[in-house]
Amino acid sequence: MRFRSPTETPVFLALTSGHTIVIGPQLVEVPRHFHRLAVAHECLPEGMSEIAPEDPAVEDTKHDLILAAVKEMMANPQPGDFANDGKPDARRLSAKVGFTVMRQERDTAWLAAGE
Repeated sequence: MRFRSPTETPVFLALTSGHTIVIGPQLVEVPRHFHRLAVAHECLPEGMSEIAPEDPAVEDTKHDLILAAVKEMMANPQPGDFANDGKPDARRLSAKVGFTVMRQERDTAWLAAGE
């Protein structure tokens, strides 16, 4: 399968096996073991012109849900709601909002809740 970089900047991919590849703005043949990593780095497969930008309103809503759940956890702490580092437990937070909350999303909401 052939891929290209989503921008004019080349994308450098490396596997833990030591294999590497550079995907530039021109289509290049990419070995199968790089396909998943190429997609994760938003490289475009042949026939795809661009990746649709994420709707910022959806991200704002997601952040608002996480922030509200963090504030609720702070206001009514339950045993196990917080990890040893003092931050909300990611599994409990994910259960409260109904979707998987990534560490970065949790940390952003945690900082915003403390302001």
